[in-house]
Amino acid sequence: MNITYPDLEWYTSVSRQRNILLRCPYANLYRCPRYYQSYALLGEAGITTKIDPDDDDDLQAMWENTEYWPKIGEHATSIAGPENQTKHFSKFCPEVSYEVFGLFVSALYKYADEIDRGNVEKLLSNLGRSFAKDWRWEWAYVHPMHYSECNLYSVLHGKVHSTNGGAMLKQFMKDTVRLQKQDGKEFTEIKASVQSKVILIDDVSLPIEPHDKIFRKLPSGVEEVYVVDDPGYQAGIASIKPHYQIKAHREGTQQQKAIPKTITYNISGSNARVNINSQDYSHNITNASTAEIFKEFKDFLVENISEQEERHTLLAKVEDLEKAVGSESFSDRYKDFIMTAANHMAIIAPFIPALTQFLK
Repeated sequence: MNITYPDLEWYTSVSRQRNILLRCPYANLYRCPRYYQSYALLGEAGITTKIDPDDDDDLQAMWENTEYWPKIGEHATSIAGPENQTKHFSKFCPEVSYEVFGLFVSALYKYADEIDRGNVEKLLSNLGRSFAKDWRWEWAYVHPMHYSECNLYSVLHGKVHSTNGGAMLKQFMKDTVRLQKQDGKEFTEIKASVQSKVILIDDVSLPIEPHDKIFRKLPSGVEEVYVVDDPGYQAGIASIKPHYQIKAHREGTQQQKAIPKTITYNISGSNARVNINSQDYSHNITNASTAEIFKEFKDFLVENISEQEERHTLLAKVEDLEKAVGSESFSDRYKDFIMTAANHMAIIAPFIPALTQFLK
């Protein structure tokens, strides 16, 4: 039995054979509803970070009003399993599956129990597969999928090419706004999609700059005013027209503060450096005390772990870690914490270098 191992090498080789882009050009929350649904469900299940609630509401409302949103349950992305367990992942975006599980697949099914898994592991060992790349070590079944085989890709791609990329964006543009420059010059009758934190505009001839104002008149006669923080110009790709994804805030409210992206710790001169994302909004703690480091970590968990029970469990494990600093038990406490936090490793990974400085 030939087993396809759908890793990056397999995926890109298929793309080269078909002479198409190596990765899906629609793998973006604003370009594909299945990509959005996949990440939204994973966030709700606690497997990845949740999409910001306001953004989630905006994205769902945006996609539900298009022809691409699934109208029957059988077409929808889903996660299923017994109570408090996630066993089956169906109709998933393969790009998301790879980012989260390491496999380009549309469906993944876990073993029913450890007995089933143990039997398969024994079989694989007998077949000499102990060191082979084989998804059966982890999954009972997966369905490999290249993005070009996704039915939604065909619909999106066909729409983009048949309309020169215009209709796909235009169907979102259900608001009419006007742009006011800082010098008072105005541009009117602009089609847009106004959401709580993002404003989509497909007319890239408009000279949109930070601190410009965008006005939207509601049916009630009230006029909303948004101040541009970042024009968010997006270059065209795969026949999707260039457009703006404008980050803005309502006038009269404060611009949302950026979460510190870079945290630097100097622990006893070891210069352990922690980078969160890539932008340089630095928050530095030079020669930080143990208490300061753990306080920073706990504050971060409080802000970023939304599920209350998991947050309390992780905070308790961090307390145990802090108490064990300098003792031989720290290594065991550290391993225990890593196992408990496995589902949130994408969030906490930047803090790991700082924590490992305490290992003896």
